[in-house]
Amino acid sequence: MLNLRGTGQHLGHALRRHAFPTANQALQPIPSRTGSSIGSTSLHGTDNTDFIDDVKTVRAARQASETTWRYNRMLSVCAAAQDFHGAERILQRLLKDQVQADATTMALVVSASAEARDVIRADLWLRRIDGTGLYPEVPHHDEVLQSLSEAGAAALLPPEARQPSQEPEEGPSDTPGSFGEFVLKCRELSSSSAGLKQRDVLSAEKLFDTMLDKGAEATTESYNMLLGLLARAGMWDRAQARLKEMRQADIEADAFTYCELINGCAESTRNVSQAEKIFTDAVESGVQRTLPLMNAVLKVCARAGDVESADRWLLRIHGAGISPDIVSFNTFLSACARAGDEARAEDLLKRMPKQSITPDAPSYMSLVGASAKARSGKAAESWFFKSVKAGLPQAGAANLVLQAFVQDRDEAGLLEFYQKLKAQELPRNVPTFMIMADFYARRQDPERVEDIMFELKSSGFKMRQPQFACLLGAYADAKQTDPKRAERVFRDMISEGLHANETVVKHLQQAVGSRAASALLAECSPRRVGWRQKKK
Repeated sequence: MLNLRGTGQHLGHALRRHAFPTANQALQPIPSRTGSSIGSTSLHGTDNTDFIDDVKTVRAARQASETTWRYNRMLSVCAAAQDFHGAERILQRLLKDQVQADATTMALVVSASAEARDVIRADLWLRRIDGTGLYPEVPHHDEVLQSLSEAGAAALLPPEARQPSQEPEEGPSDTPGSFGEFVLKCRELSSSSAGLKQRDVLSAEKLFDTMLDKGAEATTESYNMLLGLLARAGMWDRAQARLKEMRQADIEADAFTYCELINGCAESTRNVSQAEKIFTDAVESGVQRTLPLMNAVLKVCARAGDVESADRWLLRIHGAGISPDIVSFNTFLSACARAGDEARAEDLLKRMPKQSITPDAPSYMSLVGASAKARSGKAAESWFFKSVKAGLPQAGAANLVLQAFVQDRDEAGLLEFYQKLKAQELPRNVPTFMIMADFYARRQDPERVEDIMFELKSSGFKMRQPQFACLLGAYADAKQTDPKRAERVFRDMISEGLHANETVVKHLQQAVGSRAASALLAECSPRRVGWRQKKK
């Protein structure tokens, strides 16, 4: 801990001279001002009082947040300039104007002291903040962590920030003669969200051969991993060649081998005939008809949206003396959802309890999807609330309902359903907010788009390029353009360390003009602009 002995008189004099706010003044929440109007927002024919009140509430909260943001911007300038006196004066002005301080406000005040290398003052602020219990996240705030680290005041950092846990991740060994490196490569490719690329699969296949050359002993499991990659990448000639090689080496191809191939078919070709042929080859090779193997073929039917084939395979499972499980039924429901076949989906849902199968969240998701595919917003909403009643609400299912209303051009249904989600505090995610933001952007209502983005951030989500692009697009298409707001949004995006992609640049040019957009891009893109400019 820092030694404060001998500094009290000097520090007290400094605090009085600069009219330092008291702990109660600076750290107590201030009630938000009310009375904000809805501005230019048009509700287009709805007389829903709850909806109007909700818009007013969100608008008032957003405007209060924007005011806090402006003060935080001024505080960030003071922090970058190492001007803790200026930061404290701005805090006083914030209190005088009855603006609500947030965690970033207090973090920037601490940061201003740390940037000026006045760690005594920074420590005093941290103690005051901790004593109130109102802003527990301040000691962990990026501004505080970075500025204290640069000031050499690591003793003021939280213990977990000083000694981060760096437990090594356990993985398969890569001793000579093992396939450890190949297994890690397969895990990396399988977990990638970018999708399999043939060049990456060829690289993994080459690594497999390298392991063989080093004396590693191939097993059914290692071949299964390779076959799965080849099949999912649609490299069927190579997969067939490897399967033949596997047999020639007297390595057994088991049910999992053929499951890998059929699952790969579901992800690449979605060819039901091809999947059925692989299944036939498996049975002729002596592999038993297992439920996972038959479910794999059912999955290909579902991916293809082939309800007739899915129905036929569900009957074949029964015919093999095997009881379908929840995966079997949900896969069939998924086929119905892709085909928009509400009738069959509903019929199967009624049959499930008779076979001691309780519908789960994916079951209802498929039913909502089937109704959404049929562009029946009300039916999709009905199934969604049945899932809520069953205790299985999902944000993904809610999004399907919203999209169904949008496709059905049912504006009243869309707004009413969204209000129900909020009122009942049902799950919402980033796509939920984006559906609503896009809806208002198409209506040329940037104010409501801003409200939705505020709700997104208030729900704990961060804005990324798609959200910033949506906002800029709303400004660009608005009846009355507002270049200054568009410029501020763009600068916010850059300050978050996000680059300007093609969509962002396009909407920025439309919102502020080509010349102003070029100037902004030249100014902001070459470097990261944050709360604090890095000192040269």
